[in-house]
Amino acid sequence: METMKNKTQLPVALTLAALLFILLSISSCTTEKKQGCTNNTAINFNSDADEDNGNCMYNAQETIWWNQDFSDAAETNGVSYFLIYVDGVKLDNEPEYDENIFSSAPSCSETSAIVVSRQLAEGDIIVLDLVIEAYDVDDNLVESITDEITLQTFMVCNYYQVEPYQFGW
Repeated sequence: METMKNKTQLPVALTLAALLFILLSISSCTTEKKQGCTNNTAINFNSDADEDNGNCMYNAQETIWWNQDFSDAAETNGVSYFLIYVDGVKLDNEPEYDENIFSSAPSCSETSAIVVSRQLAEGDIIVLDLVIEAYDVDDNLVESITDEITLQTFMVCNYYQVEPYQFGW
């Protein structure tokens, strides 16, 4: 009888050992971290993410503005309005030139300012072609300038002041 008892105990002991091994293996596994953008200043911030995946995106903008001296010089030179192009695309958010006059650089959220905005990945820098054309009341081109603006993720709001000397005024 003694030998029969030992024979039954061995498979039970092996089964218990196997179950214990499986349970320890499962409990030692860590749950996979949720990937996403963990920077709360990014436009695609994911508050549920535990680990940054390197795909954060940021709004970068350039605010184009001028002061009263520029407006006066434009008027003196017969300018009625401006057309502004960025990388060959005419901006739709252009106010009349007399609505874009500021005594100093406007705030990033100024609604009457001319703003160029792009979504960029962290560390990105892009250079865009800028063309500003000045027209008279009869839609004749008075003067134009060509320049570049630079958008960068670490400069969330940057400024480009249009000056009379750029037009030769």
